[in-house]
Amino acid sequence: PPSTIDQIGAAGVPRLWIGLLVPLAVYQTWVIVRDRKMDRDNSGLPLMVQCLLAVVGYVALMPWLGYWVGTFLFVPGILWLMGFKKPVWIGAITMGWLLFAWGVFKKLLHVDLPGGLFG
Repeated sequence: PPSTIDQIGAAGVPRLWIGLLVPLAVYQTWVIVRDRKMDRDNSGLPLMVQCLLAVVGYVALMPWLGYWVGTFLFVPGILWLMGFKKPVWIGAITMGWLLFAWGVFKKLLHVDLPGGLFG
């Protein structure tokens, strides 16, 4: 339950993300199914399925890796999977996201993100 200090509560941020991401994911899935153009790489799995498996793995490993280590590994992996091949850009996007998340969630909102075995 929300406290008098924290009106949103610990569940507020995940609910916000879910509320924003689920409609976008449903729309994106609809566009892919409508166009019937699923990109395939050497593994034969559609890119959408590969990304979904990466997200499921990221979430499943979160209790052990924690948010910071998990995100440090996930963001470059998913960028590489989606076709970004320039290491400088991958590193910049990854560090940019981590700095943004640290500034917003840790410093501004005081959200305790999962530390995993490392934190």
